[in-house]
Amino acid sequence: MGTLDPARLTVILVEPSHPGNIGSAARAMANMGVVDLRLVNSQGHQDPEALRLAPHAAHVLEAAQVYPTLEAAIQDCGLIIATSARTRTQTQNLTLVSEVPKLIQQVPSSSRVALVFGRERTGLTNHEMSCCNDWITIPTFGNTSSLNLAQAVMVVLYEISRLFEQPWEEESSMPPATSENVEGLKGHLFQVLELINFLESENRSHMWDSFSVLLGRAKPTQRDVRMIRGFLHKVQVAFKLASRKSD
Repeated sequence: MGTLDPARLTVILVEPSHPGNIGSAARAMANMGVVDLRLVNSQGHQDPEALRLAPHAAHVLEAAQVYPTLEAAIQDCGLIIATSARTRTQTQNLTLVSEVPKLIQQVPSSSRVALVFGRERTGLTNHEMSCCNDWITIPTFGNTSSLNLAQAVMVVLYEISRLFEQPWEEESSMPPATSENVEGLKGHLFQVLELINFLESENRSHMWDSFSVLLGRAKPTQRDVRMIRGFLHKVQVAFKLASRKSD
């Protein structure tokens, strides 16, 4: 049986523009017992305005870590969930926020779960969305489709809090591949694709994002990644041997 320890949750804010929003988000985290705050390309947590709007949550701001990119911030995470208020042009299917507990129950309770929130005005880019396993949305019924950043953090954490004291039967005990594992797999895959002249320079970025979406949705385990990389290694060896014989 598994339960979710709030210490396994990570909140990631991508390039937040207002220090006050960071402080309010930290307060929402503290309300729910979540302390791991990560910021992408922002030092706003050090602004006095952030501290002013984070009563009883100064410890969250003080422990916040800053990363240059989303990819760097999620490397140790086994499940990455992005939030979005926009319809995407790629293949991401948005899940209602009320379904977040079910997403978390699909991975071992020891996995680190990242909740990714985008920029206040523009949200996450398609590339950043492709780095995540699942994509959720918070439905609204007024003229404005997006929530304040801190409000969104609070809503998502509240939905997840049902798992803090509610045990569930774990579907798998196999540790999921971390983002770092998956990035290594994608890099290895692209080495093989270049070796067999499959890639073209003009579609490389699109292919990378497409494979990111595919692997994100698949949620491979660490054993899956090792098996696939073993296969890719065999392809590389066979291709090099064939090339030597042809020479």
